Amino acid sequence: MTAVVGILNMSAVAIAADSAVTATSQSNEKIFNNANKIFQLSKYHPVGLAIYGSGSLMFTPWEVVIKEYRNQLGKDGFDTITEYREDFLSYLQTNSYFSTPIGFDNKVAITVKSILDSFANLIQNLVIEPNPQAFFALPAQTQTDSLKNRFKEQLRATTANLATFPPHDGDYSQLTQADFLSEVKSSGVFHHVVNTHNIALMGWIDQEATDLIESYLFHYLISSSFEHSVPAGLVFVGYGNAQLYPQCHCVEIGEVIKGRLRWKLHSDNSISDSNHAAIIPFAQADVIDTIISGLSPDFNIELARQVRQILNQHNQQVANLIDSANPTLAQHLRNGFNIEQLTQTLGQNIGAYQANFSTRRTLDSVRLFSKEDLAELAESLIYLTYLKRRMTFAQETVSKPVDVAVISKGDGFIWIKRKFYFDPNLNPHFLRNHFRE
Repeated sequence: MTAVVGILNMSAVAIAADSAVTATSQSNEKIFNNANKIFQLSKYHPVGLAIYGSGSLMFTPWEVVIKEYRNQLGKDGFDTITEYREDFLSYLQTNSYFSTPIGFDNKVAITVKSILDSFANLIQNLVIEPNPQAFFALPAQTQTDSLKNRFKEQLRATTANLATFPPHDGDYSQLTQADFLSEVKSSGVFHHVVNTHNIALMGWIDQEATDLIESYLFHYLISSSFEHSVPAGLVFVGYGNAQLYPQCHCVEIGEVIKGRLRWKLHSDNSISDSNHAAIIPFAQADVIDTIISGLSPDFNIELARQVRQILNQHNQQVANLIDSANPTLAQHLRNGFNIEQLTQTLGQNIGAYQANFSTRRTLDSVRLFSKEDLAELAESLIYLTYLKRRMTFAQETVSKPVDVAVISKGDGFIWIKRKFYFDPNLNPHFLRNHFRE
């Protein structure tokens, strides 16, 4: 996992990232504290690129991809950060998205397994968990039929829901389901994962179920949902040649299917005369959001749940008290209040309070920060996220050291803190080669 933050004002932008990277296998996870997540996108222009989420594109490390692109870019530059983003995505296409047959098969296997795992857990919660004793008292075939039928029902319902999602920004519009899945099915990975999954061993899979899984996979991969993927976030930050103030654009990238890249624009932030400052966290943003807004996002969710529960209980108690005297009024009390609307209004009011008395005041200060202040704040926000993980029993998915860079129009890309896997003093040729003509 990752914590990345960009802090922008009219003078510069600071970008900071931790060093944790999670390596996964079929049965284990291991966290390493040596990942580089901030890169110069150009040696000659004030633009950088930070990454979070997946550390690779179809199993090609992003560090390799980014540095190859930087070498190709050379001294060329663009007028806007948007053009840097579009050129980088075009570069991925010219290199077949750095996708290999083995990488493709692995990516498909991970995605399909995640889909099946999620549905297996969902069906267990819907069918077994409400009354396990009653379920396991049924004949074995009845148990299997019940699970299989509910599995198919959920596949149909969720596929219909996915069809309402906006499409992602990749170009899959001209492909039919048969064309789209032909590469997936021809590799054999899809059927291998389906036929060896626990749901197959439990008898949930027949031809109809397989067809429904294929339909769900198709609608998932053409939608803007990344629920079953570990997308890579690419944060393009800095200045185009024609831009006076810093910009921060983020895209998320998923799979490559049929020679097409699945991606979507995640956020687009620009400093201007009407927007003087911004603090933009990526990936594990809970601690940073708490500091900026003054309240934990988890607290807001729990507060809404508690208020909804209390209002429901209160209405029920009042209705019970007057039920014998006025049954019609009691029923009106039970059904007449829109608890959800009241809860949403409460959330909106709290959000407005947070914006006015915490977020806005913080940004009003940040707009006046010097470059040194921006760098210090960016590093501190990542360090506090690390410290929060350190203080709990959860995995320490954010770690030191923290890399920090500041980008300004006049000075370009400046490293404030950077880890090396080597001693720069012993390798002077590295700096010479970095800027050789």
